[in-house]
Amino acid sequence: MTALARILGRQHRFEIAAIALFTVVLVLATLIAGLRLRELEPTDACVDAWLGLGPDGAPCAIAAWLSLRNGEVGLLGLAFLAAPFLVGAVAGSVLLAREIELGTAALGWALQPRRARWIAPRIAAALLLVITTMAAIAIAGRFLWSAADPAIDPALSFARYGLDGPLLIVRGVTVFAIAVLAGAIVGRQLPTAIVMLGLTIVLWLAMQHPFPWGVPTTWVPLDAQMTDARSGGRAELSDPDRIVGYGFQSPDGVVRSFTDAAASAPAGLDDDALDAWVRQQATEVVGIVPGAEAGSVALRESLALAGVALAALAGSFLVIGRRRP
Repeated sequence: MTALARILGRQHRFEIAAIALFTVVLVLATLIAGLRLRELEPTDACVDAWLGLGPDGAPCAIAAWLSLRNGEVGLLGLAFLAAPFLVGAVAGSVLLAREIELGTAALGWALQPRRARWIAPRIAAALLLVITTMAAIAIAGRFLWSAADPAIDPALSFARYGLDGPLLIVRGVTVFAIAVLAGAIVGRQLPTAIVMLGLTIVLWLAMQHPFPWGVPTTWVPLDAQMTDARSGGRAELSDPDRIVGYGFQSPDGVVRSFTDAAASAPAGLDDDALDAWVRQQATEVVGIVPGAEAGSVALRESLALAGVALAALAGSFLVIGRRRP
């Protein structure tokens, strides 16, 4: 196993170095930003004065805190969103494709007739790299977001959903597994990289579509949603709930889009009259998933993605087992 690790390290030194550099830079930037946020964290009196709920004149660094939180930390948030896709794709796309393209895979298959024994340690070594890397990023993310949103429990809020914790690791493993399968099928490095570039976009969209992963959506009147203080009169700096849609709810409780709701309107109405008619017949509502369900949604997504990852890795074993040298 040690000898194999050295061989894999030499074969994939560029990818390992790129992942390590990305991780180190992101983690260091995250720690610096998190420490800076904690240093500038405004007091309750400062926040009350800023919101107009308390006396003016309280010592306050909230402007600098908000600037950092909405500026540099916002950019770091984009890096955390991209991290599982970058790490997973880079680690997985070349793992098998490079050896197949260079011919070393055929030699390994000749020396090891049971190809499962050839592929298993390679996937295990790369998987360990991905999990370790994503765990470091996830831990750093939890530190950063706890400083950016100190009053919010990540398990009870969608404010930073998918940017830290186990879900970030599972996403990275899933992308890695799909990249390994793509490399096993394509068998060449550059085409596999191109395929993964497109698949990364598809995967991102696919991960958003099933949200909230079976957790019921609560429909509330739009006006009530927009005026709900949610915290005894004091506005939160981050909303714990997730808005998933808008519509018009008829008295029978059915939620429809504006187009569907207007389908039964009398003919001949202009746009303004049609809008007024729909609002007389139905209540404009917004669909939300309460922040209290964030942990449940993350667990459901993690289980679904874990199933996809296992299927992709099983597919890689099957493809390699049947691939011609």
